[in-house]
Amino acid sequence: MAVGCPLVVFGSAMRLNQSRTRVVSTGSGGTNQIMEIVMRSNRLMWILAVAVSIASTTASAGVWNGWMAVFEKTSSGGQGAYIFNQGWAVPDLKTVVVNGSGTGATITNNVLDLYPNYNTYNPTDPFWASGTVGNKWMEAITYVEPQSSITDSSWTFNGDVSSYTLSSDYTAQAFIKVLDPSAGYATLLYDTQNLSGLTTFSITSDLTFYQGKLLQVGFNVQGVNANPAAAASLGSVMVKTSPTLTPTEITINVPSGTQTQAQAGYPLITGTLPVFKTGSGAVVFNAANTYAAPTAIQAGTLQVSSTAGLTASPVSVSGGAALAVTAPGSTGLASVVLDVGAGMTLRSDIAQTVAVQSLDFGSATVDFTVDSATMTNGYRNIYELPANGGALLYGEVVNQADLRATFTSGTSVTLAPCYVSDTSSFWYTPSGEPGATGNKIVQALAYGQANGTYAGKTVRFSGNVADYTLLSGSGNWTVSAFIRDFDAAYSSYVDSMVPLTSTGDFSVSLATIDDPSRHVQWGLVTTGPTVWITDLPSKGTVVVNALNAPAATADGGKVDVGRGIVTVASGLSATDLVVQILGGRGDGSWTGTAGITSTAVATEVALGAARAVGWLDNGDGSVTFAYAAPGDSNLDWQVDVLDAANVLAAGKFNTADPATWAEGDFNYDGVVDVLDAADFITTGLYNAGAYNPPQGAVGSVAAVPEPSAVCLLAFGGLALAAVGRRRAAR
Repeated sequence: MAVGCPLVVFGSAMRLNQSRTRVVSTGSGGTNQIMEIVMRSNRLMWILAVAVSIASTTASAGVWNGWMAVFEKTSSGGQGAYIFNQGWAVPDLKTVVVNGSGTGATITNNVLDLYPNYNTYNPTDPFWASGTVGNKWMEAITYVEPQSSITDSSWTFNGDVSSYTLSSDYTAQAFIKVLDPSAGYATLLYDTQNLSGLTTFSITSDLTFYQGKLLQVGFNVQGVNANPAAAASLGSVMVKTSPTLTPTEITINVPSGTQTQAQAGYPLITGTLPVFKTGSGAVVFNAANTYAAPTAIQAGTLQVSSTAGLTASPVSVSGGAALAVTAPGSTGLASVVLDVGAGMTLRSDIAQTVAVQSLDFGSATVDFTVDSATMTNGYRNIYELPANGGALLYGEVVNQADLRATFTSGTSVTLAPCYVSDTSSFWYTPSGEPGATGNKIVQALAYGQANGTYAGKTVRFSGNVADYTLLSGSGNWTVSAFIRDFDAAYSSYVDSMVPLTSTGDFSVSLATIDDPSRHVQWGLVTTGPTVWITDLPSKGTVVVNALNAPAATADGGKVDVGRGIVTVASGLSATDLVVQILGGRGDGSWTGTAGITSTAVATEVALGAARAVGWLDNGDGSVTFAYAAPGDSNLDWQVDVLDAANVLAAGKFNTADPATWAEGDFNYDGVVDVLDAADFITTGLYNAGAYNPPQGAVGSVAAVPEPSAVCLLAFGGLALAAVGRRRAAR
């Protein structure tokens, strides 16, 4: 008799007594095997000895298990009261595994013949038989356990029904079932498909919320225990499992604590399946994984302790989750996208080197302005006049020309009242003609739209009213800037609007609902009564121009550079890099909640040491940032004559010319002045050797007298050179 993992009976509701009993059963091979039955209220759980698993990609080493639930038979031949259940040998069910029977073969392309149960019928035993027919209702279950601890977010069990001759007195089903071993093997999910009349079967179950639970798939046959003499007339069902038992993704769920990837079930990740990290615990990628599909860290921490642990996969990190790079050597990463509140961390105990193809910090705020490339949509709503109740009559999509919204350039739009060429009294009183009174209110919207992209973010729309001649007042036209957040069906929305009543800058913002099915719109709306075409010039216009976006701030994800150095190949400009560094620096303590910070810097600054995050514009579209000391212009973790030479060669001291860290701007104010000179000098590191030695190295200290004086001479030379340039210019 095959012994497998716990399985809850698939029959209808049954009432059980609180008890435990041991049953000895003889399998087809004649060997006594002991099962333990655990009876609980309204549930029957079996504790078995062996877990059978199927690898998620190949469904390998699958051995079919058998289970039988026995019920009373009602007077009409249906399922009655529950009696018992127990593990049975597969042939005793009766199921014939034509291909793949317990030989280590896969369940892929296995062929099974499913029959009514015959082996319990005994005409001399009234418990099992009543004359020439069976006296019990049986549920014969043939199953495997693809995952004893679910890691995938979905599972498909499918195949062919090669033949179906089973009597209508019996039912055959395919199923996917999820049990919770930690809750007495309670049934969490049970998806079935009747096989009658089918040529193929397919069940797909969403396992997103069942990570770490027990997965079972298989077949059941339900009906009265049959008289073997009737076998020919009762028929069977022949099924063939398909090779598409493989999942479509890899989900690594670590609810708490820390697991290596092998402990989580994936000793080496290759292939093309995307990876999802869930659960508040941490998984450690300590192998040379080669997969290039995306990795989504949705919760907890993914720790990369191998320099080749995550080199090819683009990574996205959700808010509250983290990517931790702990490998001591040089580590390469593909793209990294941080959501608001997400983190990427390096170690604070050693100097690490990390190369990232691209790095996106995300942002809690998305800015838009007047732009013909994004504001491409047009819509108008038609209302009754307020005096007639003001009801909405209808809305329609229209082109912007019909809205009287004209882009005179890519960044300037002129808005005017709307007219309708129809002369009927529906639109005008008495009819369409010069001087006629509008009989309907038109709300004309010129706008941009994004579907799900900005869910949960603050959307801001800004611009400048350059000219305002629109005739305003009671019964005339108005213009407003707006942002609207619609539900998926456009049946409701929340919005924010700012009336535009004169020239000047404006800005409107809205915190959108965090639902990717929603639609966000931003733009301009002109509202007022219909105007006959010859009267339009007297109504005036409004000219709205683009406005430079407000100064950027770091409000997205956070990178803790620790004592390391990170080079970003693309996607992060020098300007944006400085914004992120300023966000991480915060009030100077380097404990900002977003941007680029350093736990090591924060610790040393709190102790009075001069430390910062330095940065370089590498000139090829890439940038570098690192744990640094002011004065280390080339980020080699030494302050020496090379750094003094860099600052001197740049010639930016006291010129007010824009400057970078490499040119001597060590306080991020964009210029080189006496404050930067002070930062350089007060570190006390000039010619003192490496202040951030790599792991295992010992920093050298050169015996140079008065190092600060050397720095003073260098910056003094810069000051004299600056004075000389100013005198020469007179």
